[in-house]
Amino acid sequence: MPFKHKKKIHEILEMDFETYAKFLKKEILRAAKLGELDAVICGNHKFADGKESALILMGAFVGDLANFFKKNKAQVGFAKGKCFFETTDSGTKMHIAINAGKGKPDRISKAGKKLWAKAAITPHFHDKKLPFLDAALDQVNVGETELLKLADTENNTQAIKLVKNNYLKSRKVLQDRVLPLVSHKETLDSAYTNQHFKIAKVCLKSAASFLNKFDEVNEKTQTLYQKDIQTVRSEYPKLKRIAAKIKQALMASNVVDIEIDNTDSSQEQTDDLKKSLHVLDKEFEKLNSLKIQAEKALKYLDSLL
Repeated sequence: MPFKHKKKIHEILEMDFETYAKFLKKEILRAAKLGELDAVICGNHKFADGKESALILMGAFVGDLANFFKKNKAQVGFAKGKCFFETTDSGTKMHIAINAGKGKPDRISKAGKKLWAKAAITPHFHDKKLPFLDAALDQVNVGETELLKLADTENNTQAIKLVKNNYLKSRKVLQDRVLPLVSHKETLDSAYTNQHFKIAKVCLKSAASFLNKFDEVNEKTQTLYQKDIQTVRSEYPKLKRIAAKIKQALMASNVVDIEIDNTDSSQEQTDDLKKSLHVLDKEFEKLNSLKIQAEKALKYLDSLL
């Protein structure tokens, strides 16, 4: 699902400054996981306690968010654009690119000085377009950790040549069916499907599998695949960003995310299931034993009456 604040817009507008600052700080933790978002900004919002500061509403520019901006875009201080959050050693940076409205970056930055401190963010404004979109996509969770575990399990019994060929096949499918959409600037979010996302994740998993397998083979074998592995290492970040871009598009289009393969199961998962069933069997044996003891006790009590 696309990002939506946990409060309705009218509820946010009714907050006092301190409440809103705490609310925004928590919302940023959620928003930061989704990469690029639409944003509506008011540089001179008056809160319920009379304090005046900046106000930021994030999400997809549709429905309530779009209507809110359309009603207020003529007012001084209002603006809309794109934003994403970057975590650094010194804290969280909020990158903002304003592309419509009368709100000016310098005024918004100055008016929200106390808000930035309370919400623990540092705003960085850009001219109409976010220059770090690729870097922002690195923050999107595409299930990379689970993919790496799955890749490591699957290639245990596979030769590195087969692992490499699996990657080349998945890469070919990605090039034929996904890259034309990704590389075209006019592609709408609605053009992407779950199948595109699945193709991107299969390719990412295949690349991870090749990298993982290369580290496990001996040095002599590694020499044979040195050129191939350098190519995959350079392509891997791009493959991850392609998957992230498609996931964002699906979320923006209100399409439910999917797993890489609903039929995938590893030996480890199978073993865990067997262990769980074994534990259940033992518990049933204990219950049955208690039942027998209880029946014997009842018979003994009956004989005394």
